[in-house]
Order: sequence, then C-alpha cells, then structure tokens
Amino acid sequence: MSFKISSRKSRISKKVSQTREEQDGPVKIFIVDDEAIIAQSLALDLKQRGFEARAVRSGEACIELIGKGDVPDLILMDLNLGTGRFDGPAATRAIQEVCDVPVVLHTAYTDSETLQSTHEMLRYGYVHKVPGNVEFIVATIKMALKLHGTEKRLRERERMYRDLSSHLQSVREDQNAIIAREIHDDLGQSLTALKMNLNLVRRRTTETVAAGESSDLPAVFEDMESILNTTVRKVRSMIEVLRPPLLDTTGIVDALHVLVSSVERELRIPVRLHVPSDPLVLDGTRSLVLYRVVQEALTNCARHAEPRSIAVTVDVTDDAFVAVIEDDGRGFDPAAPRPEKRFGIVGMRERVEHVGGEMSVQSSPGKGTLVRVVIPREDAQ
Repeated sequence: MSFKISSRKSRISKKVSQTREEQDGPVKIFIVDDEAIIAQSLALDLKQRGFEARAVRSGEACIELIGKGDVPDLILMDLNLGTGRFDGPAATRAIQEVCDVPVVLHTAYTDSETLQSTHEMLRYGYVHKVPGNVEFIVATIKMALKLHGTEKRLRERERMYRDLSSHLQSVREDQNAIIAREIHDDLGQSLTALKMNLNLVRRRTTETVAAGESSDLPAVFEDMESILNTTVRKVRSMIEVLRPPLLDTTGIVDALHVLVSSVERELRIPVRLHVPSDPLVLDGTRSLVLYRVVQEALTNCARHAEPRSIAVTVDVTDDAFVAVIEDDGRGFDPAAPRPEKRFGIVGMRERVEHVGGEMSVQSSPGKGTLVRVVIPREDAQ
C-alpha cells in the first residue's frame, strides 16, 4: 500500500536534529497501535510516570503527524496495524525516511520467526505487549533514548572528523603553495638583487682599480648585507611556521616565550606567559601539541576576539600538563552553530585527544574566552 508523506526533513521541526538531552520538557512518546484500548491504557500509564504519551491508531496517522511537525522523541510500534494498512516494519521505514526517531517494537508476538522478520525494528529494543509490563517498557524507553542520543553524537563526531580531515588536506596543499610562492617571490627576488649587486661590485672594482679612483663599494656592501639579513629572517620565519626549532633545542618554555612575544608585538597588547619555575619536561609529541594549541588559541584571539589582554598559564600536576589561555575579548556562544570552514577549535581538540588529553572552552558574548587543555604526562598513562 502506498502512502504519500506530506512533508520532508527540511520542513520538520528542528528538534529532530537534537538529542533528547538537548531538549526541554517531558519525553514525548507515540504509541502506534490499532487496538485503541491498549494504546490509551499504556498512554495513561506513561503519563503517570512523567511522559507525554499519545495513542496513534495507525502508521499512516503517525507519519501524517510527523509530517506536520509533531515529532515524538520515541515511538512504540505495534507489529500488525490492521488489514490494508502499513504494518510495523513498513511504517518504521516510512518514518525513517523523513526523520531520525527511535522506534521500539511493542507486540504480543514472541516467536523467533516473527522477531527475525522484524529485525530492522529491533535496533532500539523490543517489549512484550502484556498487562503489568509498564516498568519494563519505561526502562526500555530510557535505554533506547540513551542509545539514540549516543549514536547521534557519534555520527556528528564522525562528520566533524571527516570535515577536519578534508580541511587538513586542503590546508596542507595551501601551505605548500604558500611556501612555494614565498620562496619564489621573496627569496627569489632577494637573491636576484644580491646577484645584481655582486655583479656591480665586480664591475666597479675592476673600474676603480683600473682608474685609481675612489669607490662607493661600502654603500654597495651595506645594501648587500641588508638584503642578506632580510633573506635570513624570511627563511627563519618560514621554518618557524613549519616547526619551531626551539622545541627541539631549548624546549617548550622558550618556544612559548618567543610565540607570546611575537603575538604581543603584533597585537600591541599585553600577552602574559606564566610557567612553573621548574623545567617542563615533555616528550616531542606533547611539546608540539601544547605549542600548537597555544598557538591556535592565540591566533583565534588575534583574528576574532579583539582582546585588551591575554594570559597564557602552563602548570603541572602529578599526572598532567595543564594550559589555560584566557582573553578579555568579544567572546562567543559555544552552543551556536559552527561557521562553515572554521576548524580552529575542532583541530585543537583533535590534537589534544590524539595524546589522550581533554580540552574545554568557556565563553559568552562580551565576556572573553577561556580555553583549558589537559595533556596527560607520558609516565601517567
């Protein structure tokens, strides 16, 4: 039997995209059963236990309600819903075409053949339709909602990781292009100018020696020295972007001091770094993670926060390194939808979780932002 669904996903209430934990109010349950007395009795029992329960006579009626935006948090679905109508599996498939709502099978059938034929409905559980079974139904509802919420969070995390992976590939290619362009445009021009000056020195030296005249060679050499110094600075800057050399020589603290000083010069605001008096001993991987997270947090401050001051604090506990980056800038709403193609916080969290750490972000509009990172010590894992 065919049934025309009157609404697509884009027209259904936005609560469909939320997990149960993100919603306010009682849990809404649809009880889809063609036996009205059974459905209404169960609805009353569930209402007495704090649920918002509604009896629905058929799969078609349930689909119509959802199409109009009346979306439940969970559906208890009978197997047989009357001759000439959708049965439970068909109704479940039609519902899942338009929204993501967990469906729990609620039927009097218990034989293995029937259950095997309805395996697509058993994803979130099965409850036997017998009198006095309400507490088991309530427990099944809670487990199904928890499972559904976990699945949605996992899917969102997977989507974020896929987006991040794609973004990182793009960034890597962009960085290669930038480095190639910088080498070609800046280093190439500098070296060309240096070569021209060397040729000039060669000619002038020959002419001066031949004529016995005074020379402007000192000025030429001064210009050459300036070009060479500029070239060296550019090379060092490009190396710093790829990997800060101080991480491999004097350590994370010196690298952070240089980073903080450069941000302070760029933004022309106080940027304070607080580190323990004792040396910070991190392996290479954790040093790089800590450095990159602080670097990205400071970059976000520079791009978006418009702060008056920034404080970076690094501390050590018995089992972890803790970094806190706090600014007094514009702040933002962490619960707001993430702008497309902005992966700063996602990338930071990915780096931290890669070494078994945790990252939290506290912020609100007009009240600045605090990023806290906990990186477990290697000997604590």
